[in-house]
Amino acid sequence: MKLKYQDKINEIDNCPLANERGSVKVIRVGKSNPATNEDLKPHAILFPKYKDLCQAWGLSVFKYPTTSDDIKNILPRKLSERFDKTHVFTITDSMGVKYQIGDNQSHYTFFPNEGIDLLSTFVTNNL
Repeated sequence: MKLKYQDKINEIDNCPLANERGSVKVIRVGKSNPATNEDLKPHAILFPKYKDLCQAWGLSVFKYPTTSDDIKNILPRKLSERFDKTHVFTITDSMGVKYQIGDNQSHYTFFPNEGIDLLSTFVTNNL
């Protein structure tokens, strides 16, 4: 299946990285309740200066923690100040490509497949 923004992603070498197999429950922070398509725009769309970075075409999501305090601890402070909603959903292999990189073991980059209705899978909570 084709990824959302596949044409742009194809212009970047080795993008995306290999998919991590299996399902993972994650949160995506946002501003809206219920979630809207604005909550699903990647950085490359919001900030065109990042259009050449692979990770900017994916969505930043965080492995679902056990408590709301854990959510606040894994999010950068400036991010949690601007975005006070968490959208919880489970990423399955059929939904797109996901993987972890970097030092934050709870952070995933998720590249959804084109045509996937993520909004219908979200459960929204306030931070």
